[in-house]
Amino acid sequence: GMVSNNFYKREWQGPRRMKTMSLMLEWIPSLHGLVEDANDLKMAPEVEEQAQRTLNFLWDAFAKSGYVTADKLQRLIYAAFGRLVTEEELLGVLKGRQYIDSKQELWKVLVGSTFRPRMEGRFFVAVTIHEAESIRRLIHVTRNRPVLSTYFPDNDSAIAIRMIQTAENVATSLIDRSHFFPDHTDTQLKQANNLFRFMDAQTYYGDEDLSLLVKGFQNNSSFVRLLFYEQVLKSRRRKQENWRETPLGVAINAESEFKFMDTTALSILIDMAMEKDSVAINEAFARFDLDGDHTLNPAEMYCALEWLGLHPSFEQIFNWMKVADSDGDMELSLKEFTSFIRQNRLVHRTVVIEGTAPPAIAGRSRR
Repeated sequence: GMVSNNFYKREWQGPRRMKTMSLMLEWIPSLHGLVEDANDLKMAPEVEEQAQRTLNFLWDAFAKSGYVTADKLQRLIYAAFGRLVTEEELLGVLKGRQYIDSKQELWKVLVGSTFRPRMEGRFFVAVTIHEAESIRRLIHVTRNRPVLSTYFPDNDSAIAIRMIQTAENVATSLIDRSHFFPDHTDTQLKQANNLFRFMDAQTYYGDEDLSLLVKGFQNNSSFVRLLFYEQVLKSRRRKQENWRETPLGVAINAESEFKFMDTTALSILIDMAMEKDSVAINEAFARFDLDGDHTLNPAEMYCALEWLGLHPSFEQIFNWMKVADSDGDMELSLKEFTSFIRQNRLVHRTVVIEGTAPPAIAGRSRR
């Protein structure tokens, strides 16, 4: 994502009021150069190392019988991408079965292009209302031909003006477009939307929006994100006093998408374990609070997860608490614990898949 000079110029000095971001330009320099990127996610060595640790944790947690069933795979995908899987996507992963039985298959789910569709040759720029009106005039003047064909006869560029929206509403974001513009309302567009929402100092994000936001700025450290956001707040007229207690606080604290994936998966696993034992959140919190001080510290969380049959590392416990802890004291209140569990609670809409059952299930059905 980029911004126009009306939002930011390098030569500006001193504090300035930042304009509200509500519109963006989607720019395709050449329709012939617009190609789908089917490659796996490109990662720096340290990020790939973290991704491998996350893979091992997810496999151990969700594949205790040596395979991941379709219903658990849907929860796992929700943990990784913050959204419900479609039947088409699930069928593509399972390939006629009701399970996956190798880490390599799970690795393709996490870093492959199925859930990370991306197109090369596509750019997004935040623009002001005045700039958007000028762009719309250009679109209407060249209504039945490429927008730059007057000056460059062989040029096949395309542009569109969009509203900056949440992931849920991005399909309705298109305001105007030039001739032959392809309207791809995909993950790439959703991610650009959420990065602009962050720059606009918006604080409330749904699960998918939050996951996309973390993926979008994970190359910047938590400290750099925090520093940037504090500078943005100084340039805004509206005040944000409790933003650390909002989903944005979670995104800023998440070190990388894979550590965030760990914490989200852990929340879902805790919720699944409590659901299995018919334990309410406040009842579970009271059980976990061993010293009775109405907060959960890392040691208590470790004991609690062991009791629930989960075996995360202490580093994962620390990362989970860092993300869930809104006030930074490394102790979870009932409010913080409840908020983070509910934030990652899967909406129960399971896609039923027909196909070959896992070995143990198939064996039982033959008896």
